[in-house]
Amino acid sequence: MGNTTSDLTNDEIEDLTTWTTFTPKEIEVIFDRFNELDIRNNGYLSFTELMRLPEFHSNPLAPLFIREIERIVDYNNISFPHFLEILEIFSVRKDAKHRILFLFKVFDLNNENRLCKHVLRKIAFMIGSTDFYSVLKDYDLENKGYLNYKDFTKFYYNENVDEVLAFDYSKHIPKRKWLNFRELIRFLFGI
Repeated sequence: MGNTTSDLTNDEIEDLTTWTTFTPKEIEVIFDRFNELDIRNNGYLSFTELMRLPEFHSNPLAPLFIREIERIVDYNNISFPHFLEILEIFSVRKDAKHRILFLFKVFDLNNENRLCKHVLRKIAFMIGSTDFYSVLKDYDLENKGYLNYKDFTKFYYNENVDEVLAFDYSKHIPKRKWLNFRELIRFLFGI
């Protein structure tokens, strides 16, 4: 699976389905998406290429997500299996506890296993909000002045964060649109 310019073999797809929650069709579509992001056609993605994902490109929290992904992957380049590992976190078929832990680590800017009011303020500022005190007030279960993982889990479920963070890849598989030569030229050169 080194060079991603070719299609995946049936054996590779079968292998990937054994350790992920993705179906063969989802893997093929995600593989196509991976190849679209791999603009240098070298079989892996840089973090810059990963930022081209629409989910990251316009997200003010993208740098925090990328930081956590770098920690998970622990490489400068993201192979297709690593790409699947990242996307699988957000799959509705993956237990929500994986998304909760991922998001908690994303927001734990001080690496203290807690979200203090300074961290919550910074995150609120990044998303254009000022309402971090009410989150702290409502979910700091023991009035500690910060949210621990247990508090954050309650926040996650009570605020229905999973509705935004969990993704059903089987319902969002785009249909391929084949372009004829003229359409391709117009698309590429804007003529």
